[in-house]
This record gives sequence, structure tokens and C-alpha cells, in this order.
Amino acid sequence: MRRRFVIDHMLGRLARYLRFMGYDVHYPTGRESDDALIERARREGRVIITRDRGLSERCETAVYVPHHDIGGQLVWFFRTFGGSLRIRADRCTVCNSPLRPVSPEEVADIVPEGVLQRNSEFYRCDGCGRVYWWGTHAERMERDIEAAWKKALEETLSGVLKGEGCALHICGLAVNLYEVCGEECDDPYALCHRLAKRMTDAGFPSELVSVEVDGASFRAAFEVRPSPDEYE
Repeated sequence: MRRRFVIDHMLGRLARYLRFMGYDVHYPTGRESDDALIERARREGRVIITRDRGLSERCETAVYVPHHDIGGQLVWFFRTFGGSLRIRADRCTVCNSPLRPVSPEEVADIVPEGVLQRNSEFYRCDGCGRVYWWGTHAERMERDIEAAWKKALEETLSGVLKGEGCALHICGLAVNLYEVCGEECDDPYALCHRLAKRMTDAGFPSELVSVEVDGASFRAAFEVRPSPDEYE
């Protein structure tokens, strides 16, 4: 089952980004007490993400975010929870309700005429009635998320590579794909499978796609696959 979260009052922007990625995120709209957040997390099986150290120490499923900016928070999220880069955009970023596809005709009296002319896919929230389409705001959020995911993957992979006893470095990084070069390797194939396992253990489920070997040197490509936690 995909992870579900409770986000505290200080992380409203992070809540919107996680909902944009399709996560079920409870964000308190009123003055919901810490005790109420803890009770909800325990009752509904949610992880609490908080900027409050006191709250993070009171609940066994709470984690503290050490960053103030959204970029740092997103990198932290991927470093903490791992996963492939999957932007689902199927949940309302404001009220957390699921979105459903609607035809342009159904929203013609709601969205601007120019938006109707430029877009053919629309989604509506049955919870609050908001209408969504893929515009500049969504594109900006997508870029922020992709940049954070790549940075988190690169930092994690760099740590994994340091633990091997030969010359290794990252030679390519794309969405859900990374490449590693190595030298002075006695058994490149065994090393690549070991790297994939270590990345999987670190939260980035990796599968070896290809290996090109030239003597004791190699170039390998890995794909980051969705984990079971990324599905409903």
C-alpha cells in the first residue's frame, strides 16, 4: 500500500507538492492540535512529516524535516522515502480529494477560453470543485520535483559508490535511469548486481539494464523501478 502522510502546519507547500505526486496527504486546515495529528496518524496508518522537533519525538511514525526551503524538503523526502520518479497528478493539491477526468465541454463555463483552446485534458475535484489542467504552474512543479529527485538519487548513489573498493563514478543521470562507469574491477557483472541491490536497499529500487565491459573497465545502465509503496 502506498504511504500516506500527515503534514504539519509549517509545511503547507510540501503538502501540495506531495499531493501533486499523487500521495494521500492530510494537512490541517484549522487549529488541529499535535495530539490530534498523532491520533490521526496512528488511526489511519500515516507517517507524520513535521518541522517541530517536539512533535517528531512524541510519535514513533513521525519524522523531522531539517530544511526550510521547498527544494531542500523535496530532496530530503526522496532521500528519506526513496522511490522512482512518478508524478501522478491525480489528487487535488488543495483539499486532497481524488481528481476525475472531465471533458472540455463540462468545464467550458469555468476555465478561460484561452485555456480551453490550448488544452484537451481536464480534471475536476469532486471535493472542492477545482478544475485542473497541465499549465505553466504544473510544469514548474514538475521541474522542481524532477530536479529534487535527481539530486537525491545522485547523493544516494555517490554514497553507495564510495563503499566499493575500486574506481567508480556516475557518468549519466536521467529520469529513472542512471549510468555508472568503473575501472579496476575484477568482476564487473557481480559488482553491478551488488550496486543495484545496494541502491534498492537505499530506497531506489534499481534493476540492471545493460553492462558494457572492456577488460577491467565497464559502463552500466540501471533503471529505477516503482516500489510497492508507490502504488495504491
